[in-house]
Amino acid sequence: PCSRMLRLRLAEHQASAPEPRRGSELRNCVSDRLLALCESCRSLRVEHSDAGDWAALLLSRPAIFIDVYSDNDVYPEEMWSSMEVYLRNLAEGDEEHRTLPRGRYASAQALVARDLQFLSGRSVGEVCH
Repeated sequence: PCSRMLRLRLAEHQASAPEPRRGSELRNCVSDRLLALCESCRSLRVEHSDAGDWAALLLSRPAIFIDVYSDNDVYPEEMWSSMEVYLRNLAEGDEEHRTLPRGRYASAQALVARDLQFLSGRSVGEVCH
């Protein structure tokens, strides 16, 4: 992931830890420090972009990512139909679940946590895109 997303996921992981380790505040982690840590890790390959950002990639996994701007819809029509029904019912019913958190990733996490049948077997990343 790009450095900004990596810092967000690390902070999220730290916040969910039962006892955060002292001195490990990642929310305000300096990008240069994180970059140095990633570059020193033998399991990662760091790639720099023209825009000045960078990404840390696992050497043990192929670098295959979803293009969020692609017009190609890889999801089955049944999933979309079921989601449409779910959203219509939601609009008319349960006020507690009617809203989703702000942001694509947080909304995907909330939908996955609802254990919806039409999203069964999908990762948060798949639901996010």
